[in-house]
Amino acid sequence: MDVVSEAILFSVKAHEGMRRKCGGAPFILHPLDVMDTLAGFSGDRDLLAAAVLHDVAEDTDVTLEEIRAAFGERIFRLVAAETEDKHRDLSPEASWQMRKEEKLRYLSREATEEEQKLALADKLSNLRSLAVERRRYGDGVWQCFHQKDPARQAWYHRSVAAALWRLAALPAYREYLSLIDRLFAACPVEAEGTVLLVDGMNLLFQAFFGMPGRMDDREGHPAQGVFGFVSMLYRILAAVRPTHVLVLFDGEHHNERKDILPEYKANRPDYSRVPEDENPFFQLPGIFKALKEMGIAFCEVRDGEADDAIASCARVFGQTRRVFISSHDSDYFQLIGPSVSVFRYRGDRSEICDRRYLLNRLGIEPCQYADFKSLTGDHADNIPGARGIGPKTAAALLKTYGTLDRLLMSIDEIPQPARRESLAKASDRLRMNRRLIRLDVGAEIPVSPEEMAYSGGQRRAWSVMESIGLF
Repeated sequence: MDVVSEAILFSVKAHEGMRRKCGGAPFILHPLDVMDTLAGFSGDRDLLAAAVLHDVAEDTDVTLEEIRAAFGERIFRLVAAETEDKHRDLSPEASWQMRKEEKLRYLSREATEEEQKLALADKLSNLRSLAVERRRYGDGVWQCFHQKDPARQAWYHRSVAAALWRLAALPAYREYLSLIDRLFAACPVEAEGTVLLVDGMNLLFQAFFGMPGRMDDREGHPAQGVFGFVSMLYRILAAVRPTHVLVLFDGEHHNERKDILPEYKANRPDYSRVPEDENPFFQLPGIFKALKEMGIAFCEVRDGEADDAIASCARVFGQTRRVFISSHDSDYFQLIGPSVSVFRYRGDRSEICDRRYLLNRLGIEPCQYADFKSLTGDHADNIPGARGIGPKTAAALLKTYGTLDRLLMSIDEIPQPARRESLAKASDRLRMNRRLIRLDVGAEIPVSPEEMAYSGGQRRAWSVMESIGLF
């Protein structure tokens, strides 16, 4: 008999007669759902068997040693990693807190990728059930659990999501984050530090073209971009005071957005033909040296755009930390949330862009930004919008209809003939625009939170510049 079939029979027998805390459904449905969820992103038969068995030692009289004897060492280890010590000598609330802290430490520091996948499937199954039960029982659903405070439940699930950052590209992970947002919307994020995500290319161009003139390093090479980048970054660090920093740069590879629209960003200069004196990219090596000297994590994105990697980092790290995205690229407005803001460095006129900023400036919610920009177009990326639809009209339409999809389904209701005609003719392009503008929050996260840790900058700017040959 297949190991998964054996595990199902074993678990059914062990859980016989047991029912879930809320709703009274047979308990065996949960491990079966965990297995089914895991099968969506893993074909490992031992791992699927462990999914069916993951609650057996924790919630029945069966011991881990019995699981080892029946299924072998690998499945035993997978189940053991998912089994929590109930701490029965403590109160239910204290026991819950202790075992969740133990679980988070293990997931963050020791868990293998297989163990993390099993944990994701388990927690996703739990939140799916919670969503169903909450529709039935409302806020009374929390009385079914040992931990009855939804804020603590929110803390735990957000912390699990942050610990499982390596799985950010999985659709199951994105579903988990969406359920966290929906179920715990009323619970503020308990910030455990501040993350600064820097759009490296954006800051490079701001530095290179913002300097009053050419500056050379000790060898006579142009270095005004390096000087400006380091100077500005130190000021941004002083303003944000982060505990973690990551600077991301676009790498040289095929851009999949060009497959959607070949003209995407075609209006930008071809810097491969620009001489060194006028080319900011020639100064990247100096910037990389400076970042190493500053003790700041950085990398060139190998797949997709840096914007997508920043979006994914903001989505994941914003579960447990305050996040600032340093950039003048307005596409990041779509990421703004309770724990995520955009920092636009302009010296003494720097701005922190949050939900209130967006409402006051554009009259839209952050979740409407991609739809808003799809309607107006984005000149910087060579994306045309709908003819005659400017920012004020786009905001008014979204205020009335909420989303681009609802707007396009309701074109016949729009009283202005010219506006109706413009939207009808552009409908396919507007949907394509949204695919181009919407950032991929499921992009791979290239650097671990540990690598991003920032000690506060022990070296002064002039010392860094001297060490890399600027002075």
